[in-house]
Amino acid sequence: MADIVAKPLSIIFEKSWTSGDIHDDWKTANVTLIYKKVQKEDPSCLGDEVRPIGFTSVPGKIMERVLLETITNQMKRVIGKSQHGFTKGQTNLITFYNKITFSVDMGRAVDTVYLDFSKAFDTVSHSLLGDKVAKYRLDGWSARWIENWLTGCTQRVVINVFFSGWQRLTSWVPQGLILGPMLFNIFINYLDDLIESTLTKFADDTKLGDEVDMSEGTHHLTERPGQAGRVD
Repeated sequence: MADIVAKPLSIIFEKSWTSGDIHDDWKTANVTLIYKKVQKEDPSCLGDEVRPIGFTSVPGKIMERVLLETITNQMKRVIGKSQHGFTKGQTNLITFYNKITFSVDMGRAVDTVYLDFSKAFDTVSHSLLGDKVAKYRLDGWSARWIENWLTGCTQRVVINVFFSGWQRLTSWVPQGLILGPMLFNIFINYLDDLIESTLTKFADDTKLGDEVDMSEGTHHLTERPGQAGRVD
């Protein structure tokens, strides 16, 4: 079966990439709720206790996989070294630990701040993401494909045998997409330009660390999370 469908699929994928035309089915997602740490039987499991996972077209996912390698290779020169999530050969824990313990071993005071952006993947603006993709000068075909892919995205919620109506999206990088993690890394890459402290990110989990003067340094560091809230 793979030998039969491989050639026609490759033709479809190449035409989609070079023309920017995307089948509507590739831009739709059935969203189901995955419970994080609690049991499904618990009726109080709402809001932050569930994670929305998007299920999309299988051919669309294959196309995403094809594009991912191309985009990843181009973004290596762009994505800040502080980002360790969804990147090969990077370790968040060791990098941050080494920098902080070096300062401590030198007898200096160090403050750290741990940040976790609420519903980070759910609040990614498609228009801002498109601007950032253009800013980082992704090749023309890939940039156009992503822009067209984000335009007109729709989703519906599926619970057991029940379906909601279709809703058009202007924000959200669905968890479960192949390209989702890379697009999210592109979206929050601006933090490296805003924050002067030691910064490490694992997707949306962010740590700030800095040597501090005991009288003034703590105030200086606590100003940084406010800077992280700006999206340029």
